[in-house]
Order: sequence, then C-alpha cells, then structure tokens
Amino acid sequence: MRDIQAEDMDRIAARDRVVATEFGSNPQPCLNRVDLQLNLPYTTKSKDFNLGRLTKQPFSIKVVLEGSNVIEGIKSLVPLGVAKNPMPSFLTELHSMATSSLTVDLDEEDDNKQRISSGY
Repeated sequence: MRDIQAEDMDRIAARDRVVATEFGSNPQPCLNRVDLQLNLPYTTKSKDFNLGRLTKQPFSIKVVLEGSNVIEGIKSLVPLGVAKNPMPSFLTELHSMATSSLTVDLDEEDDNKQRISSGY
C-alpha cells in the first residue's frame, strides 16, 4: 500500500496565481444559474467519424450551470486541479458580463477565437 503524497506545492501556487489573475481577489458576484449555448464548429476538419459531412452548420450544445454561486464554483475548478488553464474567456469574464445567459460561437480555424453574445 502506498502512502498518500501531497501534490507539488509549486503547481498549487501557480494555479492560485492564475486564478487571482483571471478572476481577481475580490468575491465574485452571486449567480445561481448561468445558461450557455455553445455553437461548436462541425466540419470536415472536425472529427466526423468518417461520415463525410461537408456542412459548416455548428453543433449546438446548451449547458446550464446551477448552484449557490456559479462563478465561485467555476473559479474553484482550477485550484482543485479539475480544470486546466487557460480557461475559456466566457467563463473567466462571466463576472463582468452583466448577464446570466450567453451564446458562444467558437471559430473553426482558431480555438482561441470566440464570439460571445448575451442571451441566445
């Protein structure tokens, strides 16, 4: 039986710095629900399981995040090691978007390009 080993303290400190940079040190606004519609590219450049799809129609996914404070929950994912950096900007900037419903269109060519709009 192996002993439980602590995680690398340098990695923990680095994750804490990233969270402080992306979310700030102030308490986050309290949102009990966030509705997201993600429009993901679905073309021949995507994994299409050899179905030969030639469409540029997005693959739409609706995601609902609920809890006592959704933004604090998202913020806690990085220090816990559940989420990796960089987190998508539509999550890290949620505290300043003044909305709880977002549509996110991701770019086919560049995963870092996102068009974010309020509502769906």
